[in-house]
Amino acid sequence: MNVVHMPLRADVRERFNETAANEYFFSTEGYPYGFYNFIYGWIDTPEDNFPPLMSAYFAPIVFGVLAKIAPVMADEYFG
Repeated sequence: MNVVHMPLRADVRERFNETAANEYFFSTEGYPYGFYNFIYGWIDTPEDNFPPLMSAYFAPIVFGVLAKIAPVMADEYFG
């Protein structure tokens, strides 16, 4: 895995509070991540918030295919 460190823009760098960022990180370190957060990943996008939900006709198809491919994961997401 590669990690790239990019500099912040000057206006963002001036507002950045490293102490608060570290405190937040250490207060949430170790909490579960991954599929626990999957459901909320669609909420914020670079262009907008709350993109339209998938079609009511499409959802059962996706859930059905996922249940056949990965039943345990389907149960964790939707069970």
